[in-house]
Amino acid sequence: MSEPLVLVNLFSMPAELVDDFIGGWEASIAAAKDAPGFRGTRLHRCLDPDAPYPVVNIARWDSVEDWQAAFNKYFSHP
Repeated sequence: MSEPLVLVNLFSMPAELVDDFIGGWEASIAAAKDAPGFRGTRLHRCLDPDAPYPVVNIARWDSVEDWQAAFNKYFSHP
């Protein structure tokens, strides 16, 4: 059995794009919510508007294999 996976995703973008990015987050991850092994995600916004990574996501999966399968199905582009 594989170990659980915690992903920490750092997003870099100009300050003026942060609100739109956060606003579209739920739609961006909607497909993954029903993927096998998906355990949840939390999006965090930095208090410092000049931070190099103003948005950070923490996502939990049952295994690397579950995450890879979902990524390949829902997020990779040919």
